[in-house]
Amino acid sequence: MKEFSRREFLRWAGIMGGASLFAGCQFFEHAGPIPKYITGAPSSDPIETTLGVRSINSVCGLCEGNCPITCRIAQGMLVKIGGNPINKSSVHQLQESAGAVTTSAICAIGGSGVQTLYNPYRVAKPLKRVGERGSGKWTAISWEQALNQITQGGNLFPGIQVSGLKDVRSGASALRILAGNPDIGAESFLRYFVGLMGNAELAYEPTLIPGAQKRQIINQIFGNTIGALRVDYKNAAAVISFGDAPLDSGTPLTLIARQIADARINRSMKWAVVDPRLSVSGSKADLWVPVKPGKDLELALGIMRSLMDRNLAANEPDSEIKAKVSAKIVDQHALDCGLNPSIISELADIAAAGGTKTAVFPGPGIYSQANGAQTAAAILSINKMVGAAPGTGGLIAQPLGNFRDVPAPTQSGGQAQNNQQISGPAITLTWRTDPVYDKQWVADVLSDTKQVPLFIAINCHITETSALADYILPDTTYLERFDIASAPEMGWVGLRRPVVGAVNEAGNYFPILPETKIMEDILIALGSQTGLPEFDPKKPDSPKNAYEYYQRRVAAVMKSVKNDQSIGFETNIQEIFDRGGFFSNFQTAKPPVNPAPKTYWPTAPENTSGAALDDELCLITYYQPFHRDPSAGINTWLLEIKPENRLAINPLDAAKHGLKQGDLVKVENRAIKKSVITEAHVLPGIRPGVLALAKGYGYKQAGASPQTIGGTNFGGDKVIGAGINTAELTGGLGSAWVTISKA
Repeated sequence: MKEFSRREFLRWAGIMGGASLFAGCQFFEHAGPIPKYITGAPSSDPIETTLGVRSINSVCGLCEGNCPITCRIAQGMLVKIGGNPINKSSVHQLQESAGAVTTSAICAIGGSGVQTLYNPYRVAKPLKRVGERGSGKWTAISWEQALNQITQGGNLFPGIQVSGLKDVRSGASALRILAGNPDIGAESFLRYFVGLMGNAELAYEPTLIPGAQKRQIINQIFGNTIGALRVDYKNAAAVISFGDAPLDSGTPLTLIARQIADARINRSMKWAVVDPRLSVSGSKADLWVPVKPGKDLELALGIMRSLMDRNLAANEPDSEIKAKVSAKIVDQHALDCGLNPSIISELADIAAAGGTKTAVFPGPGIYSQANGAQTAAAILSINKMVGAAPGTGGLIAQPLGNFRDVPAPTQSGGQAQNNQQISGPAITLTWRTDPVYDKQWVADVLSDTKQVPLFIAINCHITETSALADYILPDTTYLERFDIASAPEMGWVGLRRPVVGAVNEAGNYFPILPETKIMEDILIALGSQTGLPEFDPKKPDSPKNAYEYYQRRVAAVMKSVKNDQSIGFETNIQEIFDRGGFFSNFQTAKPPVNPAPKTYWPTAPENTSGAALDDELCLITYYQPFHRDPSAGINTWLLEIKPENRLAINPLDAAKHGLKQGDLVKVENRAIKKSVITEAHVLPGIRPGVLALAKGYGYKQAGASPQTIGGTNFGGDKVIGAGINTAELTGGLGSAWVTISKA
């Protein structure tokens, strides 16, 4: 891949965003002074203070944090992404207390979004496969052809008769839409579309554990009025993080990192991190506890037993958990989790000393375990034992509020829901989800034309999943779409909007790649072509485009929160968009809305890994602060920080296997008959008997593998595909038993 200087990059990106494409349109970076409700001034970075540079507020979309961002636009081109200083979550506490907000920040991943927008491997036109699924051979077609073929069906491929979306309306076929983690606005639209189609369902990619199940566990421990739970780092006196590395993978990362730094510097917050690997979080804590992988439940039971034995508990756990606690003494629980009993006593002392301001919190590493729900319940029960509960100073409860409950603004004034489960072969449509990367067995399902007779992917890249599609409909990036991107557990509701491109008087959006479209615009076009009356362009109340839909949606949200008096905001919708969302005085007053039934497709094959053998070690996986999943990990600015992942191994295990720093090592999972070769990274910050690999590497698509479009070859970028995909060794699970040998 050619290396571009910054000057060359800016010039090339400027051509993509050229103003000549948008004659007669109003650009988003409107001229005029900084709006009156913005206080403070930008920092002294020349790229921000140069005459002609505009600032547009939006919401990041590269992880679930939904951080508020300010995008710097010069001559129609995005040149920098930073934090939004209007939202206090982006601003350092010291600046806030001084009364002058001048700067704000985002993480390295958020800053790399410039490359997400200007990625040279983006899908620029509708694509139709011309070879077998996954062959990497495509032809570019017009939007008219794509919409007509997908809705009508027919002999779309040699020897194959395919049903179209019109057959779904008649009941002769079914539709399944698979989404990853859509924000509130997108989820509302997808649910509405699915309800209108009839024989259809919205399925969700099962990542770790469903949010609804998390809430069920939280409500089981603390009651039925809690929607989301987080650590109150601003007030907590004692925090024990189980399987949680907030300085490595917290969301929003910059906000949590600031809160922890302030807590550690300005007051004596005790902090313990339970993790087999010494993460950045563990290195900054008072106590790092390298528990045996998968034995967090035994450690939690041991802490509770220590509290009971020494009369440090303010309350007893419920009868079911108490029976498990009492079944063994502390020494036996310590043996089970591979720790010295004194460590368990020290953790119990930390929890007891914090009292009502204690936060014992289960992170993603807990929920990814086979017994994650049971373990999380035990961990949360420690809080109750020492008198801590949401709102007492250690934990914060944030009900989901009423934002998911706001009706979609349609002619009927309601939001269609569809709770039925479809069965049998169905047209499959994916949007911004890539299950094949994390769960490679999904490729077998999507490759089977009998199980999935028609596969449509809406995506801005040829991902490992969309590479198997029959059609790829070119999506815009998160920097070129509208959405309601809520982070209610953090106290704000963000509004995402395009930061480049233009919109005309009719509300039609024109992105920098002219033939890409916002997902909602694609589905509106498909719905209209299919004959859905709710998307009839002649009806005045039907949404004509994504811009109009979200204008109505935000108006409905504003009306709802006005009635509840739960949020402070400007009354003008445009000012809310200019600010980047609802920020001030945010409090959700309603209990969580019961979510519509969700289906999880496809179903994972049974895990047959069995118990570990004598020569096997436990491989765990983890996220890095600057590199997570491939949606951002393919940005080369991040890959320059750490181009590939290496196998972390304890010096004792390395010596036993004759390995030294940088040696090539073969890692094999016998249960699934997979092996890879990588470099050994020998370091003491990992428990003996445990290996670790960072997630987000080894991507096979999005430019990493060659593709052919209309006879022209592109791709094969080795930088993007460097490293090991941990799913190859774990089968999509969080850990696996493996053997190692010198390669």
